[in-house]
Amino acid sequence: MPPINQQGSRAGLITALVVFAILFITSSIFAFQYYGQLQKTIVDADSYKKRYNGIVLDNALASAPIEALRTAAKEKPNKFNVTDNDTAMQVSLNQTSTLASIIRGNAAGTDNPAGPAVDEATKTISDCQAQLKTAGLPQTLSSGLDEDVKELTAALISANSRILSLQGDIKAADVAAAAAKSASDTALAEKDAAFKKKSDDDAVALAAKEKELADKQATYDNTQKDITTAGATVQAATAQKDAQIQDQLHQIDGLKKKIDSLEARFANRRPSVEDAVLRQSDGKIVRVATNNVCYINLGRHDQVTPGLTFEVYDKAEGVPGLPANGSADEQMPVGKGSIEITHVGETSSECRVIKTTPGAILAEGDLIANLVYDPHTKYNFFVYGDFDLSETGRPNAPDAEVIKRLITQWGGKIGDTVGPATDFVVLGAEPVVPTFAKDDITAENSKKVQDAQDKLAKYQEVESAAKELHIPILNQNRFLYYVGFYDQAKR
Repeated sequence: MPPINQQGSRAGLITALVVFAILFITSSIFAFQYYGQLQKTIVDADSYKKRYNGIVLDNALASAPIEALRTAAKEKPNKFNVTDNDTAMQVSLNQTSTLASIIRGNAAGTDNPAGPAVDEATKTISDCQAQLKTAGLPQTLSSGLDEDVKELTAALISANSRILSLQGDIKAADVAAAAAKSASDTALAEKDAAFKKKSDDDAVALAAKEKELADKQATYDNTQKDITTAGATVQAATAQKDAQIQDQLHQIDGLKKKIDSLEARFANRRPSVEDAVLRQSDGKIVRVATNNVCYINLGRHDQVTPGLTFEVYDKAEGVPGLPANGSADEQMPVGKGSIEITHVGETSSECRVIKTTPGAILAEGDLIANLVYDPHTKYNFFVYGDFDLSETGRPNAPDAEVIKRLITQWGGKIGDTVGPATDFVVLGAEPVVPTFAKDDITAENSKKVQDAQDKLAKYQEVESAAKELHIPILNQNRFLYYVGFYDQAKR
């Protein structure tokens, strides 16, 4: 082995060290430079991350909306006005700007247009909703512009259709109004012509009337002259007539006195109900059957009808007369019973027994009588007052009509006044004048008192007139007993 050259080895080592040192320094320089670049890159990355972290997150970069924006940027032709170098963010901004323009129209700006547009759209929807509610319209807006625009468009089309329909109706109405106006104008013209003709006719008639009035005035003037001329003659004739009238008045006074005397004599000769003429019976019972049935000797030729009632009296006692006070209920002319005709025959009639007096038995030969009925005479009755046929304690005017109906039904006549021709007066209950305490005196109560006083005065007037003419007075019960209708009236 050759010997080692110490000097050469050292030189190689130094050279190696120098090369290593140069390489180390060079690599250190590159390392420092790379580290500085790395630090700058890290700083820039952190800056970019902080800058864009509020815009888009890392996990959203791969989302479908971002991919849709990237795809939209590559579409040809591009509807969002983007170029080949534009990013997905630019596409989004362009879309936002386009939507803002659609929402706000030409008022949309380029600086942050979306926020104001959304706020304004939301406010517009709210304002429109309030206006629709104030107007009372049923239209309801949603929160989506698309549906609201469609709905409002449909409503606008419907409103436009209604407007067109109303315009058609208005046009038709205008045509009808024009036709009506034309007809009215024609009618008015005809009326004007008729009015003019009437005015002309009236003018002619007025001229004729004025001439006639002038002629009558002349006649009146002549008549006045004749009246003045005849005045003295009339006065003389009037004086003569006055003298004749005085003579006639003296004659009338004499005749009146004679009439009063004759009426007094006639009143004294009026048949009394106690006399035989009024106490005689109308018929008698010819047979008494069973089951409350009897037969009387009056038939069709005696002008009796079903429903006619009679009071039955004992054949030995006869028909009782009327006492002095015929309006009282004392000593009522109660007979043995009451009967009602049910079937009318030729010479006899079947009757049903309405009632019998306790202890009395109807027998053949018993007398029957009805104050109103008489086959040969029609008696005159005057009926006045309120009656109480049902005995309720409250007299009423309709019951008086029942009394009148019975009288006319059985052959009697109803008079309007009490006079010499009146045969009987039938009086109802005497009117009672109510009394009220001082605190109860009102206009209504005062009228009740006045009406009652008027009725009482009329009642007393009728009663007094009947007594003066000696006409028999019957109260309700006595009349019903005399016609055999007392028990029927209470049913």
